[in-house]
Amino acid sequence: RSLALWPAALAATATAVLGVHLQADRTTDRLVAAGAAFDAATVPPELRTPPNGRRVHDLIAASLDRAAVGAPIPFPVRNDLAELDRDRPDYGGHCVAGDPEVGHDLCPLGTVGSERRVVVVGDSHAYMWVPALELLGQGDGFEVVPLIKFGCTPYDLPMLLDLDGPPFPECAEHHGWVREQIAALDPDLVLVSSRSYPHRLLEGRPDREAWSAAAAGFVRDIRALGPEVRVLGDVSLLAVDPAACLLGDGATMADCTRPMNRHVRSVNKGVREGAHAVGARYVEVNRLVCAAGRCPFVVDHVVTYHDGQHLSATWVRAVADDLGQMLGLDEALVAPTTDVVDSPRPGPRG
Repeated sequence: RSLALWPAALAATATAVLGVHLQADRTTDRLVAAGAAFDAATVPPELRTPPNGRRVHDLIAASLDRAAVGAPIPFPVRNDLAELDRDRPDYGGHCVAGDPEVGHDLCPLGTVGSERRVVVVGDSHAYMWVPALELLGQGDGFEVVPLIKFGCTPYDLPMLLDLDGPPFPECAEHHGWVREQIAALDPDLVLVSSRSYPHRLLEGRPDREAWSAAAAGFVRDIRALGPEVRVLGDVSLLAVDPAACLLGDGATMADCTRPMNRHVRSVNKGVREGAHAVGARYVEVNRLVCAAGRCPFVVDHVVTYHDGQHLSATWVRAVADDLGQMLGLDEALVAPTTDVVDSPRPGPRG
């Protein structure tokens, strides 16, 4: 039955893509001029989002000021709106695990071969940060090794293969594979992140306490292998296609700004509590896309999301330095004191 539906599905997809291309072509000089005509001084003081001196927060606050008065979208944007869904990391399918796979080839990034190594563990919500970490690794001299399985939370929460589908044993098996790789790679730091809205969790939506316990358990297990751990929160769910919103007739920043998702906020709180319970640093990465409880789709002429739940690679690269500061990479990665290596660290294993 599913094969029979392919032609219709492909036709619908082609029509949708063509529509987006046509709409993107309408981002004319008129729209650019309308966006440029906005004067921040016209925003009433009581509607402004106060700056706090942090670069990204202040950029988001400026976008929220636009939204507060229904100002036009600040075209042009740096992303290609017609190809926004492709504005995401892609280091090759062999570098991540899909549904039936337990592991994948290891694909080191950044300064490959460095004695300083960062491992990134999680699902697509961890993977979306890899472009920033790649840049940081190149600039600061450390290697980045992603260990990613799509649709599989890195925390010990039983999952289904699909919504209301059969069990997903490959996810639990992947957890074991991740621990084997970390033991072999001997990284200085492990970063972990998970989608807070997994639709395939066996028990529906675990409560805050379940997320807390699962995050704490992950940190304990990984620390037993040697490295330090940083726990990243999740980013808000938009529940709307950003390109469709931005290209809608007469769309304004008010139309293309969403409140912080309450479920994501609750899960983040649980994960934070779990990390803190075992003395690990929790990193509220949602601050890189939202402020004052609201999330604008465009910040500093960049569309922040490439779909309703994942950040665009363009935005992730734009906030790379800010992410590095939040992660405390300088303190976590101590530069080697000598160029002589007596005992080489184990290389990546496929």
